[in-house]
Amino acid sequence: MVAPSFASLKKQREARKAPRFTSTSSPAPLASAPTIETPPSAEQTDQTPFPQSHTASRPALSPAIHHDHTEPNGWAHPTRDPKRSPLDSQTRTTSATDQNVNLAENPDIRVRQSQGAKAGRGLFWEPEGSRKADVCKRGTILFKVRPYPMVPSSSLFSTRCSTCFRSGLDPSPSPPSTSSTTPPAPLQRCSACKVLRYCSVECQRRDWNDHKDECKALRKYGEMMSKIKAMKLARSRGSEKKGSNGLSQPDEEEDLDGSLDDGQGSTSEPGTSVRAIARMLWARKRGRNDLWKGYEDLQSHRSSLTIDQTRPFGRLAVKLGRYLGAEALVQAMQKATEGEEDEGSKESETGNVLTKLGIRNAGELLDLVVRYATNSFTVTDSDLSPLGSCLHPASALINHSCWPNVVVVFPFGGGGTKTQSSQPMHVIAIRDIHPGEEILTAYVDIADTFETRQRLLKERYFFSCDCQVCKLSKKQAGPSDGSKVTDVTKSNWRDPREAMWCQRGCGGWINVPNCRMLTDSDTVKEVCNKCRQPSTVDLAQAIGDLDDGNRALEESELQLANQNAEAAWNACAKVLPRLTAKFAPSSHPLLGLMRNAQAALIELASTKLPAGPGEESMEVVPPTFDHDNLLAFHYFEEATRVGMLTAAGMQASTLDEKAVGGPIYPKGHPARGICLATLGKLLLVEIPPEEARGGVIARSTITNPPMVPLELKLELARQVLIQALDELEIGFGKANGGGSTGQSVREALKDLEREMMLRSAGGGNAIQIE
Repeated sequence: MVAPSFASLKKQREARKAPRFTSTSSPAPLASAPTIETPPSAEQTDQTPFPQSHTASRPALSPAIHHDHTEPNGWAHPTRDPKRSPLDSQTRTTSATDQNVNLAENPDIRVRQSQGAKAGRGLFWEPEGSRKADVCKRGTILFKVRPYPMVPSSSLFSTRCSTCFRSGLDPSPSPPSTSSTTPPAPLQRCSACKVLRYCSVECQRRDWNDHKDECKALRKYGEMMSKIKAMKLARSRGSEKKGSNGLSQPDEEEDLDGSLDDGQGSTSEPGTSVRAIARMLWARKRGRNDLWKGYEDLQSHRSSLTIDQTRPFGRLAVKLGRYLGAEALVQAMQKATEGEEDEGSKESETGNVLTKLGIRNAGELLDLVVRYATNSFTVTDSDLSPLGSCLHPASALINHSCWPNVVVVFPFGGGGTKTQSSQPMHVIAIRDIHPGEEILTAYVDIADTFETRQRLLKERYFFSCDCQVCKLSKKQAGPSDGSKVTDVTKSNWRDPREAMWCQRGCGGWINVPNCRMLTDSDTVKEVCNKCRQPSTVDLAQAIGDLDDGNRALEESELQLANQNAEAAWNACAKVLPRLTAKFAPSSHPLLGLMRNAQAALIELASTKLPAGPGEESMEVVPPTFDHDNLLAFHYFEEATRVGMLTAAGMQASTLDEKAVGGPIYPKGHPARGICLATLGKLLLVEIPPEEARGGVIARSTITNPPMVPLELKLELARQVLIQALDELEIGFGKANGGGSTGQSVREALKDLEREMMLRSAGGGNAIQIE
């Protein structure tokens, strides 16, 4: 059997992380690219000088933060303004987003006040006329838009087209109605700035209007950073010659060094958020006031920030100012080195540039950064891998809930297909939405614990969530003194994120105790939801297990980001035996660990397998059983077992599927669809039986691992893929056919149908795939 899963899984892993299969050499400039024009000088629209207090009032610099807010395992969550914060004192109502008006993107959606005295605006499903009572069914595309700006992450410059976000390694995706793909084209670098890359001349030309100002700024920014490095080197050599053994104080130039930027930006470009905001400012300079108007209507929490919260935003604002004024700064630095101008003139030159862009003072510059950070979305690939950052004001009005009824996704990847490229971002219902019901999405990973979700929402969006799921979790957690709430103990509900196995082996769940609150005892008794009997939990051991699991989760995430799959797997393997024995597969951090472990195992397996005849070939290659192949088989087997537990964890609950507080991810959530699609393709990987491998079989790291007899694997794969397609069509839209991932699952099912028909000599039940 030729398994389409190998190439598909390899491409999925490639899209997530690694430019491992591409040449690391810089691509040559486009041979037929349009001539890179020199951007015109800034228009003299405002001669008001930048306030001289700008330098004195600039916030203290601190390490920059990454504002894409992407979550582990490729599940990327929108970085958005909640509009609910009781701290926000800058709520504004303007014509673009008036309350109680129909949304331009869909007249059945209205913008009006959310419930609660401190709540802001939100979006509500309110069809009119004869459709007044219509329910918005799950899988419905509420609206689709093209955000502006859309910029790729800094780490993906070498592997993704800056216009369509397509990888130079992957075939061009096609719409659901077709199965053909365009062969991949190597990415070509802009011959002027030598930073951005494009997959075609067409993409370069489409982006040129936005890239024109950016191109010059990137060149000057790189020149500025080179001069700063040279100045630092000269100073350090001067200190060595003088024999200075004191510690020098970092200056502003050192703070701008990309090595201190915590991964956001480099010496050649300033970072994802800075580039996005700069594009909006240049668009306003070109007269795109329609784009700017929607951005100004969004809220900012700047006046509510503490000093500690302001520092990272302040650093980003300083970087934005330096990036926009890089040309003036380079000229001022050149004059300063020649003794023609003092260092203080650099700030005034930057201020002049910012004033011409409509930024009158340092507060407005900081406001731009905060507003973008709390309202932007993460651009994702069709498998939810993070690709970049974007903004869309109407979508930014969607409020948060840990029990969401919509998701914001890119069903065909960041740039979509040729037919979808104009509107790649889709807002899709994942639960039925009744008339008058508010449209809600999740700003953070809803697989995190109640405590973690509340902390992240407070840190990133400056509000606390009081949705129905959080109320349940808060009630279950009990008072802060650790005393139990009897009505919750007697109820059947257990939070899937914080569940342990009943020690009596009945298959029921007990609560993970709030260990750090219960310090007056070494143990605590928790009641099982199934057998209703108490289990004794050792607090010290529970704390140790959770701490080890969280450390392994962080380490595996870091290693995956660094493309070190073996180290990521080793970090997971150390704690998986303990955690899978004690905790439910839905619990945190176990669920996240298993997702990381599966990603690492797939990557390790793909590196060990020899190059086959290709996904489309029907050539039969006799298996060989050298050391690498045996390792690959083990990795695929373990990835399948981990995937089965992960899928079970995403669907597990003590309540009904549709009940509030049910499974972590409701049916049709894109994360569930992707998980099931990956598992189905893993089940299609043909693993020789133990006797065919000479009896060599590695032991699983999972306690009581799920096992599938070889003769049942194809039927199980069929069932899993059918369920995956059903959930993908909800999460990525039924009209989209489940997006690119749904299309690949549909093709896998057709291949599987042919394989099963061949094995049954043309008999049996055929799988009907539309």
